[in-house]
Amino acid sequence: MQQNKKIIERLFNDVLNRKDPQAINEIISPDYTEQDAFPGQVQGIKGIEQRLTVIFNSFPDAEYFIKDMVSEGEKIAVSWIMKGTFKNKFLNYEPTMATAEMKGMDIYLVKNGMIITHSNVVDLSGLQVFQ
Repeated sequence: MQQNKKIIERLFNDVLNRKDPQAINEIISPDYTEQDAFPGQVQGIKGIEQRLTVIFNSFPDAEYFIKDMVSEGEKIAVSWIMKGTFKNKFLNYEPTMATAEMKGMDIYLVKNGMIITHSNVVDLSGLQVFQ
C-alpha cells in the first residue's frame, strides 16, 4: 500500500507540479481509464495528456498540494488543493487573471505500479470572482 501512495505522490510532484512528461509513461497505464473525463477527452495516456494540456494552459503556474491521502488495497483517495493564476478558459469558466483555487477529492486504482483508473469530484467555486 505504501508503494501505491508513492505512485500518487509522484503523480502530484512530478507530473502536476514539475510538468515532467516522461513521468506520465512511467506511472500511467496504457489502459488508463478516466471516469470523469473532460469534454472530448479520450481514454488512455493520450487522454491524460489532453487533460493536462487543458489544465496547464489554463493555469500555467499551477501548484498542487496534497492535504490527505488514504489507501485501502489498490485504491488511493487523495484530498488536494490547486492554486494558480487563471490565465485561459477552463471548461466553461472564463479566465480572471487572478490567483484561483480548486479543491478536489480523487480516487485512483493502482495495479502493478501503474495508475489504471481515476475518478474525482472538484469544487470549482474558487475560479469565480465574487463581487
